[in-house]
Amino acid sequence: MTANLLNKLKFFIVIFTLQLISRTAFGANVLHIPLPRSQFDISHDYYKTLLTMALTKAAHGRKVPKLEAIYPMQQGRALKELIQGNKLDVFWLGTDKKREQQLRAIKIPLEMGLMGFRKFIIRKDRLNDFAKITTLKQLQKLVACQGTHWPDTQILHDADLPVLSSPVYENLFLQVNFGRCDYFPRGIHEGAAELAQRKKIYKDLIIYNDLILHYPFTIYFLLIKAMKRWHNG
Repeated sequence: MTANLLNKLKFFIVIFTLQLISRTAFGANVLHIPLPRSQFDISHDYYKTLLTMALTKAAHGRKVPKLEAIYPMQQGRALKELIQGNKLDVFWLGTDKKREQQLRAIKIPLEMGLMGFRKFIIRKDRLNDFAKITTLKQLQKLVACQGTHWPDTQILHDADLPVLSSPVYENLFLQVNFGRCDYFPRGIHEGAAELAQRKKIYKDLIIYNDLILHYPFTIYFLLIKAMKRWHNG
């Protein structure tokens, strides 16, 4: 991330924490979040660190709730558990109207909208095919890999972009590697880091830098609407 973006995030953290205090309170000793989606899920550490910074900034000397990661969960399962309020208290998720009706959204974009700018993970041998794409209509002839429960999957459908979905994050890399789909759209800041983590597994995958797909999309911290229980560690 750029220094400018980090400075903006630090500014928004102050606003975010004021909202977070009123929703979760510091009576909780523990806030439950999911475990990383896989051993390569580097975004998990970013969001966890950001949440810790927010809670610490808001504490003003009070005890900061411990973030306890429980159970590995794909997004669909995590969303269900968060809505029910049985196992999770807070999670970072792409937002849509339905999720904001079901949950309490802290409306500070955690990546300043970068998640809506997508570069494609593709196979090396598809470079010439993608070099010919200059219009949305041409892209509509190809198939994207996307998470089953990701809200922007519906955005792709609405744009008449064919999608092959999977509920399992790691399977999406597998599908594009085996040619079951043509491309895997990732946030402009995500793809290179994700491939670097998996370079020994997927040697034929690359980031295609000459095309960006953009749609309005953001990540919020989402909380259960009412804290049904307080954790005592």
